[in-house]
Formats: sequence, C-alpha cells, structure tokens
Amino acid sequence: MNRIWTLILLALMIGLSACSQSQEEKLLEYLDESTSYNIISEFNNGVLNIEIPLLDEEKTWSQDGELHIQLETKILLDAVKKSPRKELNLFEEVNLHYITKETSKIVAEIQVKGSTLMDTDWENLDTNEVPKYVDHYTFKGNK
Repeated sequence: MNRIWTLILLALMIGLSACSQSQEEKLLEYLDESTSYNIISEFNNGVLNIEIPLLDEEKTWSQDGELHIQLETKILLDAVKKSPRKELNLFEEVNLHYITKETSKIVAEIQVKGSTLMDTDWENLDTNEVPKYVDHYTFKGNK
C-alpha cells in the first residue's frame, strides 16, 4: 500500500512539473494577449526581441502608419513593464521590429533599455511622444 502512494505521489509531481510554464512562456503568452498582432517574441539573457508583422505595406509607410506604430509600441512596452515576473529588473533591453508581412521590409525599429522601460509611464504617455522616450527610434516611412 505504501508503494502505491509513493507511485501516485511521484506521478502527480511529474504531471505538475510538466504543466508549469517557464517564466519566458508566461511572458510571451501575456504579450500575445496584450496585442492584436500575431507577434513573434524571443527572450534571451535579458534581451526581449519582438517582431510585429504588419499587413498593408502602403498604409504602414504613411504618417498614419507611424502613429499606429507609436500606439502599438506604447501598448507593447506597457505590457512588458506590467508583465508578471519574479525579478523586477528582468529586462536589460527590449527591441521592437515592425516588418511588412508580404515583403519582410523593416518599417520601424525601436529599442528601449531596462531603466527607460521601468521609469516611463507608458500607459499615460501621449502617443506622439513615444520617439522622445525610447532609447532608439527609427521609422523608415515616406514623410
């Protein structure tokens, strides 16, 4: 009888460990829920890279497209900042790469260092101010 309980306990522990998500999986799931895009994320050694595929190439290269990118950047950075995690300073750097889905052309690249990420109130930031608050901002559209 004691052997059966040991086997049941062992099976339960193995089952629970298989079900538990890693911190990276939880982060990626949280980010995916925070945006309407099918983003591709990779987290490695404190650096979070997010690729955001954009559908309509012509509209993404316009001034309206840039405002949309700034709004989505604000949403994503706020989600990264608020993501549940054990370590407060988990992110050394966050890189956002906006590309066209059809041709894989780079529309915009944004980089935010960990201190900027944590010190900025992304949720209440005006959309037009995003380029001023990030560490690196490049929009490759036609102005």
